[in-house]
Order: sequence, then C-alpha cells, then structure tokens
Amino acid sequence: MNYYRGVVLLGFLRLLGVANRGWAEEGVVQNGLQLQLVPLQQEFIVGQPMKVRLEIINQGEQPAKVLYTADDIQGDDFIIFGQDDYQAVYKGSGEYPERNLTLHLAPGSRQTLIKARDLNLEYSIRSPGRYTVQYVQKIWDHTSTQFPPSNRVEITVIKSTE
Repeated sequence: MNYYRGVVLLGFLRLLGVANRGWAEEGVVQNGLQLQLVPLQQEFIVGQPMKVRLEIINQGEQPAKVLYTADDIQGDDFIIFGQDDYQAVYKGSGEYPERNLTLHLAPGSRQTLIKARDLNLEYSIRSPGRYTVQYVQKIWDHTSTQFPPSNRVEITVIKSTE
C-alpha cells in the first residue's frame, strides 16, 4: 500500500510541475480568444528547420479586434521540453512581423498570427527524441499578455540519414 501511495504522490507532484510551467493541454480561451499551435510536420531532422504555425481563433460570440506588433510576438515565447525534463534553451535569431498588424475576427473564425516560425533558429534542439512545444507569450515588460497560452503539441526529432 505504501508503494502505491508513493507512486500516486510522485505522479501528482509531476503533474504539479507541468502545471507550474504554464502548460495547457488544449489552448486556453481568454477573452473569447484561443491560440492553436500547429507543427508544419510531425517529424523533424536535427539541425534542419522545425517550423510551426500559430493561429488565433475567436471562440466568443462577439467580433474581436486584435492588434499586435513585432514586440508582441518575439523573443522567448515558446516552452519546449524534451526527454528527462530537458528544457530547450532560447538562443535568439527569431523571425518576427515587420509591421503592426490588425486582425478582425468574426465569431468562430481563425487567422494566422505566425505563418512559419523556425524553432531550430531560436532554440537549442540538438538531440533526437520527442519534444513538447507550447506558445506562451512573454511581452518584454513581463507585466501583461495579450494572448492566452496555446495548446501543447508533440514533435519528433530524428537523426539525419546522411
């Protein structure tokens, strides 16, 4: 019985650790808006582009207007974990919007916020394995956030066959 309690306790503590990182299984709905992260492929090769798309969905009943600039979508905005709780380190060099954008979202509609962001350019993903990725906006002043966290996605990174 003590073994069972220990396993349950360890499992619960592990869940708390994931919850404290800001993970969300499905994209969180905030002010009627939800983000959906989509890998452009399910399997990537170490050292090659690892592109993802980020879409915003109006889950509300009213039209929504979303304003954003390069400052809203840049920097260390992804949480990436690999095996054994390895967290990919942000190294910069991201691709960002060059101008201010305004999106008008009708109820139930979606638009693309990030067309194709290459995680390989920005994060230290150097080993084959499975990785969990989530977009969690971090505005530079760290006092506000315009977007809720996205859903989590699993990607697989493999060795090159060369």
